[in-house]
Amino acid sequence: MALVEDPSAWRNFRKPRVPTRLVGRPRKHPSLSMFYGYPAELIADWCCVALSTAFAYKSGRLKPSKPVARLFRLHRDRLILPDEWRGWLVKPDAIVDPEGNETNRSALRNYQLMLAYFRNLAERSADPHEMAKWCQFVRVA
Repeated sequence: MALVEDPSAWRNFRKPRVPTRLVGRPRKHPSLSMFYGYPAELIADWCCVALSTAFAYKSGRLKPSKPVARLFRLHRDRLILPDEWRGWLVKPDAIVDPEGNETNRSALRNYQLMLAYFRNLAERSADPHEMAKWCQFVRVA
């Protein structure tokens, strides 16, 4: 009887790799993404993506496309009005409410100063009737 060699001996099996490191592959240091600090639900709402995609953007597993990144930056920098402002119109020199009333930029900037001035006038007046009139004026403004 002839000796039968091991049938696997003639195959060219790869030798097992000897690990060069003991701990495994080095990990990258996590860098902060543009989504850091924002909840995934908000990211999904702003970017019109699924919640799982928002979690992937947030963790860094998935890189957002250019339109998604631009849309997120527009929302983050408050260049897009939220749904509560539906019907309002922003012009270069004024803001228009849904009723069509237009308020220019200088009036908006001075609004707080006007209210402080009216309050000061109301406090200086000793007459309660005059004070009520100023308070009514402030409420209307």
